[in-house]
Amino acid sequence: GPHCYATHEELIAAHGEPDAYIPMGSLPGVLGMGSRDIGPYLDWKIPVRRRPLVGLAWRGGTAKTHKQSRTLKLADLQPILNVDGVDFVSVQYGGEAVEREAAATGLTHHAEAVADFSALHAIIGNCDLVITVPQTAAHQAGAMGVPCWVLCPDEASWQWGPNAPDWYDSVACERGAWADIIPAVA
Repeated sequence: GPHCYATHEELIAAHGEPDAYIPMGSLPGVLGMGSRDIGPYLDWKIPVRRRPLVGLAWRGGTAKTHKQSRTLKLADLQPILNVDGVDFVSVQYGGEAVEREAAATGLTHHAEAVADFSALHAIIGNCDLVITVPQTAAHQAGAMGVPCWVLCPDEASWQWGPNAPDWYDSVACERGAWADIIPAVA
């Protein structure tokens, strides 16, 4: 499957400057889908489990794409992680810092999903719900029809702001200040 790079710089270091690229969120437009037409367009078989599985992603973007306004510390999501009767798994891409952060909270993190987009796709496809900041996991969940709650801060960019289009039927934006959104989602 395709390899997922956390940054443009990592892609260039591995393969040189690409001839072309497209943000995942632009894929529906390339496929000729309008904001209300977008249903699941990626498919993944979801096995039966006894407890709900919730994927978490807490970092998004790069310096150019407002990383500072869409990145949390995993510890900030502790009220969500404290919910009983739910299993949590990391759907966060990133390097060793992400692995250390996940390990410190006891969150299951599959390192192979960092380097292999299809592995990350498989993990998200097996979730009953994804809770994420504005980043790729929201688009992956929406593309597969996996329910997803996006934690959209007050200063979210236009794609996630109050007048954002409804990108996917399975994705809902929870908007406001982090301090208000996180307890409400929990």
